[in-house]
This record gives sequence, C-alpha cells and structure tokens, in this order.
Amino acid sequence: MRSPFIILAAAALLLATGARAQDAQLAAAPTCAERGMQRIAVMVPPGRTADEVRELARGGALAPAGTEVFILPAGHFTRLKNEQLYRERMNRMLQHFLDRGTKVDGNVSILLLLDESGAVAEVHPNTRNRQLDRELLNTWKDLGFEPYVIDGCRVRAYIHVPFAFSSDYGFTRSEIEVKPVPP
Repeated sequence: MRSPFIILAAAALLLATGARAQDAQLAAAPTCAERGMQRIAVMVPPGRTADEVRELARGGALAPAGTEVFILPAGHFTRLKNEQLYRERMNRMLQHFLDRGTKVDGNVSILLLLDESGAVAEVHPNTRNRQLDRELLNTWKDLGFEPYVIDGCRVRAYIHVPFAFSSDYGFTRSEIEVKPVPP
C-alpha cells in the first residue's frame, strides 16, 4: 500500500545512502576527548555562514571556549545505524497525522546533536508547531549514526537534516504548514 505522504526529504535519501566510507576501524577510533582534544563538527545551518558558526563556537555557544570547530559540508551525513527503525517511526508519525485528518506540507531543517558514538543526544525540530515538533522528537530519539571521525578521533557533531513534507491528496479539516525558521 502506497503511503499518502511523499517525503521529499533530502534527508530520507541522504540518510539511507549516507557517507558509507566510515568503516569499523574508524567507528572504533578513540574520542578526541580521550586524546585530550576539544573538537566538534558542525554543519552550517541554512541562512548562516561558516564564519558565523565558528564565531558562535569561539564564544562558547556550541561548546566550551577553545574547542576546535570543523565545518561539515551541507548534506554530509554518516550512515544511519538503525535506518529501518527511522523509517518505521517516520511512517507511523505521518500516518498518525493522516488518521486525524491533518495535512502536513512544507520544509524544515531539524538540528541534531550527535555524541561521539553517533547517538542522537539532542533533537531540535523547531517547525513552529508543537505537535509536529513532538512527533519529530519522538521519531529521532534513540536513533544513531556512524560517528563522525576527524583526524582519527570521534567527535560530537551538530547536523541539520532537511525535510520536505507533501501530502499527495487534500483534506478539509486541518492543515499544518511547516515553515523553516532561523536556527
């Protein structure tokens, strides 16, 4: 049965295919903290520049002052470890809205903080709709990626996962338009 939602999410494709170059040796690498280094990887959010992100980090907004910041290219995702669970949760979330007669359309970028093991430590959907934010939070909890490895050590990473939601038929009862908001 075809889902009545089309997730045009760059995320769905990127997360499924991801940067699979991370092998078991890199995933088993020590953390940068274990090597005595303060490092973090950051994907530049929509509407910001790499220089702005570096300045935020220098000021201690993303990590302790003095932390070395590595800028990740937009869309540079490591492999999602539990892709099947992600797909099940996303389908359940979208079906939940459909069952209640709610149409969801629009674009959003979800900010995820990954710990050194690649586990999702924080989720910040910020769609301007509490119900959708709560559903997205529940979708991402307990998921994980292969860790980001820089110069042989695993780092925490802030990544932005883009989504575009579009119903493929109309409703009359309720609609949620997802609007991107400044990070």
